[in-house]
Amino acid sequence: MEKETYLSNSMDRMVDSEEELQNKLDQFCEIIGNKYDTELYFCEILGKRWSYIAGPESSYLPQGRCKVTDKYGFMYKKEDIDSELKQEIKSQAKKLIDNYEQ
Repeated sequence: MEKETYLSNSMDRMVDSEEELQNKLDQFCEIIGNKYDTELYFCEILGKRWSYIAGPESSYLPQGRCKVTDKYGFMYKKEDIDSELKQEIKSQAKKLIDNYEQ
């Protein structure tokens, strides 16, 4: 429950802003990284290719990925990210992306 409340409150503040999607996703990655000690970055999905668009610019190889929409997904570093947190990240990211695309 704490995870959901924290992410939801953080996302509500971001969704109301007028920044570009990339900047919002960068902020989202920073929030997740600071709170859960992990790294994730967002990609645009182009067929089978996942192309980096936001998040920390590091040279690590991702250990997992999660499709958020047909066009966007995220890759994450921490292999032991639990499924509950992954679903919450996916839900909040979808909310952010859907708000931007409206």
